[in-house]
Amino acid sequence: MLGVGCSLVNQHLANYMIWDAIRALDYLQTREEIDFNRVAAFGNSGGGMQSAYLMALEERLFCAVASCYFTTLPQMLSSSGPQDAEQHFFCQSSEGFQLADFLISFAPKPVLIGAARQDYFPFSGTEEIYQDAKKAYQIEGQTSSIELSAHDHRHGLHPPLLTACCKWLTEQLTDHAYQEFPPESLPRLDVNSAQCTLAGQTMLLPGAKSVYDMNLEVEAELERQREQHWQTHTRESNLETIRKLARISPYNEITTPHIEQRGSAFLWGYRLTRFDFQVEPGITLNLLWCEANSPAQGVTIYLHPQGISEELQRGSRVHRLLSSGHSVLILEPRGTGSNEDLSLVWKHRELGPEAQGATLAYLTGRTYTGMQTDDVQALLKAIAAGLLPVEIEKESLFTLEAYHELTIPALHAAALHAERFNKVILHEGLDSWSCLLSHPVPGTAHTHTVQRALTVYDLPDLKQILGEKLIEQAEY
Repeated sequence: MLGVGCSLVNQHLANYMIWDAIRALDYLQTREEIDFNRVAAFGNSGGGMQSAYLMALEERLFCAVASCYFTTLPQMLSSSGPQDAEQHFFCQSSEGFQLADFLISFAPKPVLIGAARQDYFPFSGTEEIYQDAKKAYQIEGQTSSIELSAHDHRHGLHPPLLTACCKWLTEQLTDHAYQEFPPESLPRLDVNSAQCTLAGQTMLLPGAKSVYDMNLEVEAELERQREQHWQTHTRESNLETIRKLARISPYNEITTPHIEQRGSAFLWGYRLTRFDFQVEPGITLNLLWCEANSPAQGVTIYLHPQGISEELQRGSRVHRLLSSGHSVLILEPRGTGSNEDLSLVWKHRELGPEAQGATLAYLTGRTYTGMQTDDVQALLKAIAAGLLPVEIEKESLFTLEAYHELTIPALHAAALHAERFNKVILHEGLDSWSCLLSHPVPGTAHTHTVQRALTVYDLPDLKQILGEKLIEQAEY
């Protein structure tokens, strides 16, 4: 959730962690008893990640150890899945960055990669990264300066791995041999002595700020800038900026969809026709046309995260719309309903079933909001081109109705194509992105965040464009 807030205000959670480590080195440099010519970074798991960042960014390090962290991104994504927010950044894959680059940037300085063969970070990926980075050390003539120490354990700094890391550090940083001390021989600190602050928590120090606090401070300034921006720029200019920021395709560049009818049946006395709706190569969505008995009172484009099956029961919202004379087009945008990718191995109970797909989009410089908005744009284009073999007038004004997280792409589509809709109904949608900075909401917060959004706009800005066309129900 911290990562979501940082992303919205054009920050990154890793920034704070890296800065903390740099300031720790600054402090060490003031200590007379420290030989600052021999300073190392040593971390395991998330600490291994921080060591890796310091390898690339901190020139004062003499050597480094990163344990239970390195593996290739493809193997990570296909096994344990994307990791915490500080470990990934926008466009990481599309810009060609690999974790081996941390090690390559550190060459020819001494580095040890610690690994557990049973880690959820695949060890085969660790070996691959080691071999890739070793090539850089070979070019520098320092092949012996990079080492891999692997042990038959699960994720964690188990005693054999800890011993190997400490022995290596001793050899690099001192002139004497490594001496192992049995744990029982080491002095034990009581709770008060182990604390680094009087109260035991840094947030209890006078003037302490959390990342939440700092993000809120940034947002306060961004809110002022947004208000000024919207007052001094035209609606068309603002919408174009939003389109680019959310990675929404220009309407004229949307591929003409390929539509194939798959079957027809009657339910509740109404004809239902299903279509395969191919929006781009490899991406085929489900589309269901529910035809009201003539004369129809209008057409509703309907988006629900759980898809078509959620609405094919008596008493559902779609059933009520049909009963009132409204025909309905149910679209399942990518990642929702029966389009949900069941092969994805990483599904977070708090971030929802779309979390892995949304993270992959983030890594490749796209957004789920942008892709799902494109799905709605493709449907509008198909209707305008007369590609659907159903009775819909090309110039009709539609009602757009969406639920939960799909209210966000629906809102973007409606704002960009306000002239195509006479009504937009949003059920249980997010009030604003800015509210996530102080009150994180699982699921929607991760999957439908737009990188740097609050530097330009918030959801209420889109709602204002729709004016009286917008109807909101049961926001959270």
